[in-house]
Formats: sequence, structure tokens, C-alpha cells
Amino acid sequence: MNNFKICKTCLHRKTDLSGNLTCGYNIEPESDYKCTEYAIDEMEKIRYDMQKVKANQTVSGGLRFANYIIDFIAYLVLSLLVGMFLGFILLVTGTDASWLDNMNMITQYFLAFIIMSSYYILFEGIFGQTLGKMITGTKVVTENGEKPSLDKIMTRTLCRFIPFEAFSFLGPGAIGWHDSLSKTRVVSK
Repeated sequence: MNNFKICKTCLHRKTDLSGNLTCGYNIEPESDYKCTEYAIDEMEKIRYDMQKVKANQTVSGGLRFANYIIDFIAYLVLSLLVGMFLGFILLVTGTDASWLDNMNMITQYFLAFIIMSSYYILFEGIFGQTLGKMITGTKVVTENGEKPSLDKIMTRTLCRFIPFEAFSFLGPGAIGWHDSLSKTRVVSK
């Protein structure tokens, strides 16, 4: 909540779809009554500022590396499961599986890209955390400390595939290109 308003009459903070405060004393949903006496909600403003400060306190590079190792192992397991599923489908349908052995490098990279992208987008999009972040007690937030939108998660995921992106963590603060370009951070939960 960025407007930090509160109704002076009922101390209500909820807004309708257009962003207007609704009075807590009004129990009739059909009524057009809206709160008109506003005050600044100092506690909500303080909470928001603290959330923003916490978002700027990123976790260490060592913890980020632990996340990477755990997530890479999860990706390998997921790839194995996808391969087993694909093999099962080929077996059931009676399709010749020799084409799997003869896949060119571009097809292999594309398949790896799909599996890894799906892993990061699904986990960070739904939970705000990958398996590695769940285990280490960290999460992804925006620069303001809020839950990132799906487009920020997708940008973050695509930026992971920038060549030499892993070296971007060598700078101060353990903020990689996939963090800075998507305007997200990894913080303690």
C-alpha cells in the first residue's frame, strides 16, 4: 500500500477496485458511501519503509552460491524426470527413440533452456522461492520489498542465460545481472 491513508471515522484501510477507501461502518455492499475523512496511517508508512530497507539488505554471496548448487541439483533431477517421462511416452507409443541419441547441440540447449526456465518461473512465480531458497530461508522480492510480478520473474529468469552472468556476483553486495535487470533482490525470509 503506497498511499498510507486511513479512514478517520472507522480506522479502515481497505479500498475498493478504484482505490477509494471504504468505510468499515458501512455494512451494505450496495451502498455508495465512501470514507471522506482521511488521515496518514503512520504505522503502515513505517511498515512499508522497513520492508523497503529489508529489501536492500541482500543475502551474502555464499548463501547465493548455496542456492545455485541446490537449484542446479533440482534442475538435474527435473531433467532426469522429464527424460524418463519422455522415454516412457516413446515406449508406450512404440516410437523409435534413436533420435534422442542423435539430438544436435542446439536442440539439447533448447530443451535445457525450457526445463530450467520452467523451474525458475514456476517456483519463483508461485512461491517467490526456488527449492534452494526454501532450504536456505531466502526469497525473491522487488527493490521495494514486495512480491515480484510474473513479468519481473520472467525477466529475472531470462537474464540468467546471459553469457558470463555468473561472474556478475563478483561485485559488491552479491547482486547479479538477473537481479539488477529485473529490479529484484534475494533477501532473508
